[in-house]
This record gives sequence, structure tokens and C-alpha cells, in this order.
Amino acid sequence: MKRVLFIMVCLWALAGSVAAQGVKNVIFCVPDGTSVSDLALARWYQSYLYPGRTRLNVDPLLCGMVKSHSSNAVISDSAPAMSAYMIGYLCQTKFLSMYPPADAGRDLVAVDSLRAYAPCITVMEAGRVVRNMATGLVFTCELPHATPAATHVHWFNRGDYGVIQEQMVHNSIDVVIGGGAGLLTPGQEAFLVQDGHEVLRNDLQGMRAAKGRKLWALFGETRFARTSMSNDWDRDTAREPSLAEMTRKAIELLSKNEQGFFLMVEGSKIDWSSHRNDPVGILSEMLAFDAAMKEVIDFARADGETLVVICPDHGNGGVSIGNSRSDGNYDRLTLEELVAPLAKCTKTSEFLTEYLSLLPRDSIQPVIQRYWGIADIAPDVIERVNEAREAYQGNIQNPGKKDAFNDVIARVLQSRTRIGFTTRGHTGEDVFLAIYHPRDERLTGLVTAPEVNRYLRDALGIGSLDELTGEYYCKATDLFESARFTLDSDGKSLDIRPKNNKKEVLTLEANSNLVKWKGKYLPARTKTPAIHVDKTGTWYVSREVLSLINHQK
Repeated sequence: MKRVLFIMVCLWALAGSVAAQGVKNVIFCVPDGTSVSDLALARWYQSYLYPGRTRLNVDPLLCGMVKSHSSNAVISDSAPAMSAYMIGYLCQTKFLSMYPPADAGRDLVAVDSLRAYAPCITVMEAGRVVRNMATGLVFTCELPHATPAATHVHWFNRGDYGVIQEQMVHNSIDVVIGGGAGLLTPGQEAFLVQDGHEVLRNDLQGMRAAKGRKLWALFGETRFARTSMSNDWDRDTAREPSLAEMTRKAIELLSKNEQGFFLMVEGSKIDWSSHRNDPVGILSEMLAFDAAMKEVIDFARADGETLVVICPDHGNGGVSIGNSRSDGNYDRLTLEELVAPLAKCTKTSEFLTEYLSLLPRDSIQPVIQRYWGIADIAPDVIERVNEAREAYQGNIQNPGKKDAFNDVIARVLQSRTRIGFTTRGHTGEDVFLAIYHPRDERLTGLVTAPEVNRYLRDALGIGSLDELTGEYYCKATDLFESARFTLDSDGKSLDIRPKNNKKEVLTLEANSNLVKWKGKYLPARTKTPAIHVDKTGTWYVSREVLSLINHQK
């Protein structure tokens, strides 16, 4: 009996030890703008093409749903939705990991008005500064787009690409693979190289050959003012990697860090295809994302120390499988009748938009027949397509003209399928949650984005993000007492002078982790960038700055 009790005590102690250690790595995966209908559509399409393959890679991990909404609105965009996963607070539209202002009469949750516009440290940043984890981003949109940005950026307008990209460059992200090759400035590239990164633009072979721990590989520079990568079915496989390959490469490089890593993988353009009401684009990007999830899940199962969380940020398009407007007998459709029109398509509407803009008027019918299998387009429809095409040709850099042309082309496909859409915008339904945990400790049921954030923190053994925010995004006026220091700012830089020696000036630059002392850059850098919120005129800085001043003195 004593022997049995001894063994039970030992097993209990061992189990407690394992649970306390949590996980070494986290891979957080976001199929952007993905409704549950997108999941079902991809599943039906796959089973039609490959009988017997009735489940997607994510299916065995499905365990719950996430309520998707902003702090003051039922329908969210990517910026506040991703921010809520990262910081544990619901935000407002356009906000990137920054505390929202109160919105009287509209707020859906309690909001502390005294914290308005304050940066909030993300769980990815916390993993780096607390546990010395490597961090990485994989995506197919452009670098400063909302979802990748919300992992490391603190700002109130997702459209301010200059501010956003500067913060990303100066926030110590080890591996970045995605779109935006044409956006990185020469100065930003030089900084990254000086910081030990290999920086590649549209260099597939270079990405494949990379062996170091720090890599920024960006793709997607085209003549169509598109800085994102191509849709998976549209891409030139000799020039652009798949999402699965980018994910595999990121894991390979990040795994070199003995302290573990935190990787975010986004299927960015599922969302874009839903905005276009393009079921072919949705299938292209959903299946590409699911292939990347196989890479993630296979690694996690083999590794035994990796947590995988998969959840969209919000829904989009109001996608319906079955459309009574195009077919009154939609509820009697066979799998063949539902999927066959889509199975004829080999390119997305985005591809046809760009391709047809290069061709003469008589190209519409043969091109659509070649790539979508539609042979009998009415003359009036062809004329509408040509009118939109010529408007786009006349202003190839105008996103509005491109979107209008794309809409006309997408409607040609919609009229031949049984897939319906209720909107070209985001939708407010709950989104799915899928988790792989090495000890099967999973969230289940209906949860909120802040609960997902807490789950990530618990798995990593990270305490209060509020405490870390106070450490790494502290109000400069709180850190530097007025009796001891003078603060001078032009909004772009902050000079900090001890009152007893005004020649000793430490300078911080907005959205940067660089530090100057008496006008010269120090080798030391702060762990997080300094941020000047022009909305409130407030500087937020890391408390490390105080020790840097004392060290120089």
C-alpha cells in the first residue's frame, strides 16, 4: 500500500511539473475573414475532387466557437479582432493593439476612459521580452496590413502604413515571410541588415536557401499596384512560394531558438476573396491555408512541445452554400451539381481582372471560357465587362476602378454557381476555434477573444499583460519626474534631459527602438519601440530608458 501511495505521489508531482512548464512554442493561425460556410465549401470541394478525403486538416482539432465583435460594434474588422487575441482587450474599428476610448451608449464591454489610446503589449511581444522567444510572421497580404500588424504595432488607424511599418521594423521580429516587397524602404532594409537580418525581395531561391535565425523575405511587387502576394491558384510557382512552404520555412528557422518561438500564420486573402464575392478565390485560399495547417500540425505532433491555435478574426461575405436566387431547387442539388461549375475554374477573379486588363476587347469570351469553363456569355454581359475593363485600363493604379472591374467579372461566375453572398463586407457571426495542445488542454465551447488571449498567456506562463505594458509602454511623463528631468518633443523625437545637466541628452525616435545619447546612436536598443500618440500628444516608452540614462552618466 505504501508503495502504491509513493508511486501515486510521484506521478502527481510529475504531472504538476509538466503542467507548470506549459508549452515551448506557440503557432497562432488566422484564416482571415473566414466564415464557417467557407470551411464547409472547401470541404465539399475537396471531397468532390478526391472522394474519400472528407475532412480538412483543421477538422479534427475543432473544439469551439469565438464571439467576434469590437468594443463598441457587433461587426468587427481585422484590426480590432486580431488585437483582441493579442492584447486581451476588445478594441474599436481600425485600432491596432491600442486601448480604445469610451463610446458612450455604444460600448458592449466596460471601457476605462483613462486608458484611451494607450499602447497595450501583445502576447507575442510578451513572449519575447519575458521568455526570450523568437517571433515570426507568415502572411500573403502586405507587411503593414491589419492582421500581421496587430501582433506588434500599437496605433489607432490601420491605414497609417508608414507608422505601422516603422514600428514593425523596430520591434525585433526574427522571421517575416509575406507580401510587401515594394513597401520596405531602403532605410528600413538597412536597419534590418544591420540588426542581423537577411533581407530578400522576390527571391524564392534565396528564401529556400536561408539558414540563419533572422530572415525577412518579402514578395508581391507587381505592375498592378498590388503589394500582396498572388492568390494560390494564380501564383507563378517559380516566383512565389505557397503559404505552406513559407510556414515550413518559418518553423525551420524559428526552431533554432532554444527558448522556443511564437509564430503567427495568416491566410490573408480568404478575406479578400469574400470581399469580392468570389467563391473560386475562397477555395484557392482556404485550401492553401489548410495545406499550411498540415505543416503546422505535423510539426506540433512530432515536436511534442508546441501549442497550435487556429481561429478566424471575423466572418465575411455572408457566404451561403445554396442560392435560391440562381436556382429555385437549390435544396435538391447533388454534390456534382453544386461543385462541378467551381471545379472547372482554375483562376480567381483577381487574376482575370489583371490579365484581361492587358488584352483587347475581343478577349473576354475566350479568356473566361479558358479559365472558368463558361462558353455562353450574353453579349450585353460582355459589353458590361468591357466597359469596366476600359475604365480600369485608363487608370491602372486606381484601386476603385480595379474593384469595379473585378465586381463585374465576379458576377459572371456567381450567375453560374449555387453559391450566394449577402454582402461584400464583414459579418458578425461567431467563428470557429481549433486547437492542438500536446496534453490536450483545450478551450471548448463558446469563448471570447480575451479568453483566447488568456489561454495563450497561461500556456506560456506569462502573467499580467497590464503589468508588462506598464514596464514596456509607460507614459514618459510618469517615468521621468518633472522635478528631475525636462522633456522636449516635436512629435518625431523625444529629448530627455536631467535638470542638473542639460548637456546630457537622451533622444528617442517615434516608432523606433533606437536610442541616442548626446546626438549619437547607442549600441543598446530598447526592447520595444517608443511611441508618440499624436491623438493625445503622449509619449510611451520602455522603462529601460531610465537605466540607459543612469548607465551613460
